[in-house]
This record gives sequence, structure tokens and C-alpha cells, in this order.
Amino acid sequence: MRKAIGIMLLFSLMSCYQNPYFDADKMHHTSKGFQNIPPSPKKGWKQMLRWRKERKSGMTTAPTWPEVSPFEVVKPDTVIYSKNPSTKSITWFGHSTVLIQVAGKLILTDPHFADYASPVTFAGPKRYTTTPIPIAKLPHIDYILISHDHYDHLDGPSLKALIQKQQDQQPHFLVPLGYKKWLQKRGATRVTEMDWWETFTEGAFSFHSTPVQHWTRRTLLDHNRRLWSGWAIETTDFKFYFTGDSGYTDWFKEIGQKLGPFDVSAIPIGAYNPRWFMKNSHMDVAEAIETHKDLGSRFSIGIHWGTFILTDEPLREPPQMLQNLMQTTQNQGLPPFVTFKHGQTKIFR
Repeated sequence: MRKAIGIMLLFSLMSCYQNPYFDADKMHHTSKGFQNIPPSPKKGWKQMLRWRKERKSGMTTAPTWPEVSPFEVVKPDTVIYSKNPSTKSITWFGHSTVLIQVAGKLILTDPHFADYASPVTFAGPKRYTTTPIPIAKLPHIDYILISHDHYDHLDGPSLKALIQKQQDQQPHFLVPLGYKKWLQKRGATRVTEMDWWETFTEGAFSFHSTPVQHWTRRTLLDHNRRLWSGWAIETTDFKFYFTGDSGYTDWFKEIGQKLGPFDVSAIPIGAYNPRWFMKNSHMDVAEAIETHKDLGSRFSIGIHWGTFILTDEPLREPPQMLQNLMQTTQNQGLPPFVTFKHGQTKIFR
């Protein structure tokens, strides 16, 4: 009886919610939250159970956990950030955490430095490759971009630590719709929420929130109540694109036409198997290369691989497949699309 009452109460709470950002003129808005355009098929417990059954039957297998990580981690050279502030550089800290240095500012994407991508600090997807740098050793961060609310991208402990580290001069958070109150509860005082195709300009910078194909959820009650976004950063002489998480979509052609071409792009290449389950929300390597083309990217970095074990493809497969596919006749002559070591920095002239 109590269980039935609990279920009824849960559904009652879900049905009462109204999207405070709802705009009937915007197709990606719904009265209950947000949706992809076109809407993605819904996935629920049935699909999760099918995935678990496939693993049990051997149709698909999760990567094993070796005693030693096969991925090299390099210590970032933080001197470059203070020695020459005008330097343009990109550093990959793992997963979707990228540090962009441009026009004298430092911009951090989806900061994740914790051991688990989980609502708790002791269980869930565990960090597979160690973080190259602790938060305490990070340079002063000017802007933080958030793509969406999944635990491997929106990490409460990491963000709280960053806020406390710079309490006197906090980073400016640029986020999709629905994150401001969540961040304020963790001490953030500078938060700008943006809808798709909106632009925030400050000094030499323009930040553009762009559509991507994904979804959001952190609890049983908040499915798609927060928006998901990609981000374009534009200065007078440099353009960077951060995809966040996304399935392959025609949005990338439009983004490339409207905001590109991009000098550098960070594009996800991992967490794509099983394909029937992941296709709508995570691109595979071949689709990442199509995204690289669509954006008109002059140099792309493969992210979202080798840090957490989230899906079923072998851990080494994404970077190896990217290298192999970029060498095919079809892709010869394309601008570079490479992977970095965890902690690696590249300077752009």
C-alpha cells in the first residue's frame, strides 16, 4: 500500500511541473521542459533492461578494468598561462573538460576532477584515468561553460571547489536554461543562462549557445527540465566550438554556416555502444568526423573518451578508430582531427 501511494505521489509531482522558461514559439520548448528537434524517441526502463540482458547473454560486453591505465597522463605546464597571456592554447584534462586560453582569458568546459561521475562520492562510474591536475593547481579561470546536467559533465564537488578557490573573483558561468538556481545553491554568484542561438558578449568575447541533440536528467523527477547546449566562443581572431554531448545532427551544418568556420573544435568520439541505445545522444567516430566537416573546423580534438567507463566499446577503440578513419581515402586531405594525451596542451599560432 505504501509503495502504491509513493508511486502515485511521484507521478503527481511529475504532472504538476510547468516549465518556467516555456515559449510556445520555440519548437524545442515544451510545457514540461525541452526536447530535441525533431524529437528523439523516448528511452526508459525497458531499453535499460534490454541492454543489461545483452550484456548478460554476451551479445555485448562492458570494458574490463585493467590494473594499470593504458592511457598516458602528462602534467600540464601552467606557466604558459601567466608567462604570455596572449597565447592561444587548448589543454585537455580528460572527458569533456577542456581549458581554452585566448585573448588573455581562460575558459573551462564541463569541469570534472572528481573520482566518480555519480550523485554520490563513493560509487557509480569511477574515474579510469587520473586527472592530470588537481583543482588547487589550476590557474585563475575566467569563464566556465556547462553543456548539460549529466553527472559526467555537471559535477557538483568540482564546481563547488572551483567557486571556493576563487571566492573573491568567481568564474562567470555560462549555462543553458535551468541551471542558475542549482549553481547558486553551490555558491555561484555570476551565472548567465542562455537559450539556443542566444549570444552573450563581454569585452572581446562573444559566447553563442547552440543546439545539439541530447537530453538531461539528474533525478527521477527532472527529465529534460534543463536544456542542453553546445558552445561557440568567438574573439576577433579565434573561433572555438565545444560540442558537449550530442548525437549526430544537421544542426552542425547550420552551426558551421552561421558561426564557423572554427579554428579549433572539441568533438566527442566515445560512449557510443551499443549503437541502438546510444545513437540519438552520442555520435560515433565516423559521425564525429562528419561533425568536423560540418563545422568547417580547421583543427579538431577528440574528447569524451578514456576517462570514465560509461558504455560498451573497448576503451582504446575511439582514438584508434579516429586515427584509422582519418587515414582513409575518403578523409585524406581533411584538416587535422586528433586526440590528445590526458593533460596535453597545444599552442596555436
